[in-house]
Amino acid sequence: MKKGVSRRTVIRTGLCVCAGAFINSSIPSLAAESQKSEITPNEDLMKEHGLISRMMLVYEEIARRIHANESVPNGALKSAAQAVHEFSGSYHEKHEENQVFPRFGSQGQLAELAKILKKQHDAGRNITKRLLDTSPGQLTAKSQTQVVHLLNSYTNMYYPHMAWEDTVLFPAFRSLMPEKEYMRLGEEFEETEHKILGEGGFDRILATVIDLEKALDIHDLSRFTPSV
Repeated sequence: MKKGVSRRTVIRTGLCVCAGAFINSSIPSLAAESQKSEITPNEDLMKEHGLISRMMLVYEEIARRIHANESVPNGALKSAAQAVHEFSGSYHEKHEENQVFPRFGSQGQLAELAKILKKQHDAGRNITKRLLDTSPGQLTAKSQTQVVHLLNSYTNMYYPHMAWEDTVLFPAFRSLMPEKEYMRLGEEFEETEHKILGEGGFDRILATVIDLEKALDIHDLSRFTPSV
């Protein structure tokens, strides 16, 4: 590993920008602590789930607009599907399949859960491929219906998929190894991320998602607050 401040010793810049607006200057110890603490493998995986969740919010808004015959910004569908392909399909999911799932062996409930999760990864990558193959031109009524179905199928599967990983698989994954091995694995996670996505890959893709959120007018968190 290179000397200096590692991504694992600092909360990722893109998320810090959002969170920083809520950190009052009267509590500097909180910001200082965030820079000192190591990010564990599970925290890393769950942060990645956070980015994927934002991708799915983009998917949901595109699907809503198509279904309601509202305009979708040019290139938004292709850009969103490409971000999902690069980050989720080609990096995050492959990382889980290589580093997490095999540790549960081939027998038992968690092994069966890992098999289901792998099958869902395959289904998600197939959906992404079909979305990327969609003509960038004007969608016909039939193709609009197909795109909405694909987008909804992805989000309907992936929300529970991540919930099961976060609450069942990842906690069990942590219990499989001693602390030192677990934290060392975290360094391997970072190296893999840099190898596949490049330096700053997470922040680059997050920036793409933020641009999509702005284009679709879903970048303001307060808009999701219901009137009750």
